[in-house]
Amino acid sequence: MKTDPVSQHQQRRLFWSELISFTLIFAILAVVILNLYQSSLFRTVDQDLTQQQTQLRSNRAPQPADAPSIPFQANALVFDSQGNITNVDFLGQQNYRFFKKIKLNKDQKNQLVTTSVTSGAQTANFRTLLVKVSASNPEPHYAGHYVLLIQNIDTQIQALKNFRLVLVMSLAICELLAVGLAYFLTRRSMKPIINAWQRQRDFSADAAHELRTPLTVIQNNLEYLLTQPQEKIETEAETIATALNETARLKKITHDLLTLARADATALPMTLQTISGASFWNDFLAPYQEIAASQQKSLTLLNYEPHDFQGDPQLLQQLLVILLDNALKYTQTGDSITVNVKNINGRTQFSVSDTGVTIPDSAKAHIFDRFYRADASRSKATGGSGLGLAIAQLIVSQHHGTITVSDQQPQGARFTVTLPQKV
Repeated sequence: MKTDPVSQHQQRRLFWSELISFTLIFAILAVVILNLYQSSLFRTVDQDLTQQQTQLRSNRAPQPADAPSIPFQANALVFDSQGNITNVDFLGQQNYRFFKKIKLNKDQKNQLVTTSVTSGAQTANFRTLLVKVSASNPEPHYAGHYVLLIQNIDTQIQALKNFRLVLVMSLAICELLAVGLAYFLTRRSMKPIINAWQRQRDFSADAAHELRTPLTVIQNNLEYLLTQPQEKIETEAETIATALNETARLKKITHDLLTLARADATALPMTLQTISGASFWNDFLAPYQEIAASQQKSLTLLNYEPHDFQGDPQLLQQLLVILLDNALKYTQTGDSITVNVKNINGRTQFSVSDTGVTIPDSAKAHIFDRFYRADASRSKATGGSGLGLAIAQLIVSQHHGTITVSDQQPQGARFTVTLPQKV
């Protein structure tokens, strides 16, 4: 997909905005997951410490394990008024070498705190809760003292480090995936925009080309008439008629362009009504049968099954005008045009067939493109602008139907429209 510098710049901006968005989402998600995991790790420890705090406040002594299976699993430090530890014998010398480094901090009363203590080459991590025990507590070792409830969390800390490592690696992988995803989404998002921009540029160029031709003819004829001020109107009737024909063509092109512009902006305005099939087809085709007869062609309505259907009468008439106008343009004297109307599975289907020029297979894929003409079937000699079938497709789409083109055997083209009877 070729892109111009403006589109490339916009594509880069979109890529970085999507990549940054993904990164922020992953980062926020990682922080939330980490906090939830850390909270769940310490929840049991905090509950144990809080339970012991409740026991102390209810004038009952805490019940730590006398001989914990894991070092520092559950302990309590009792501080006297000078901040010295009074229960050294209960703690044991091995534990006391860590605990003696913990100082009393009365500002941390009733707060859950994580503390790291280093003794020699060994470091231990604890979760602590400082409690001021009432002097009326029946246990003399605790009464009136500050008690620091301690529980070892080395296992939890190691699990948290491992989880952080896994989380960082996961984020790195997700970031790589985000780069690929952002690139893919940017390409996919920009593709219709670039295509639409290219279609708009092509449309503008084609429109300018189509408008330039009749304007040039009109200008040349008017300039010629200015050079013949003494001539009579009947003498220059052909020149005036040519200018008028080009003016009518210019008016039709302008009308078609406005129709397409409105459809591109929003949608074609529709007034849905229940259309009587008993009169719609015959009433509409009657004047075209006279036009066909005047050109020594035949226009026939076949397989007519009168049934009502829903739609916008004006838009459907415009659709038929486009199809019949094409059929009349691309047929010769003696050719025939057939309108076939059917009711198939609750849907209205009609086709406009002719025995004129067969549309090449290579042109069928582009026949509904704006300003497209096949060399054999859409010659400029017919005076068309190449917008009719594009408008026809828009009208059919507005009615939630389909339109297709196929060959008419042994020669000619058939346009088939299928519409729901209720839009």
